[in-house]
Amino acid sequence: MQYQPVHDVIIEPAGRLAAFGKKWHVNSLHKQAINKVGERLLVEALAPDGLVEAISLSEHPFMIGVQWHPELNYEKDNLSKFLFTEFIHYASKQRTE
Repeated sequence: MQYQPVHDVIIEPAGRLAAFGKKWHVNSLHKQAINKVGERLLVEALAPDGLVEAISLSEHPFMIGVQWHPELNYEKDNLSKFLFTEFIHYASKQRTE
């Protein structure tokens, strides 16, 4: 199946995804990639070949970008659940403020 996890990402120890361990298995459908990480962005995870797979914006309460598709495995994957749960939590908080 094309939406199933196919490769590992190595999670950076100082990032927001660090609670999920050193590696996570993700799906991969992208044909583009980050060439140069912008200023103020933090690399959250890398593919084994060094390709940037996830980034965050350090001064933002919740801004995480990933190169995989968490929406396709949300029900079975704890990292995907985390991404959506935190996004919803942050959006709800913003709405009430």
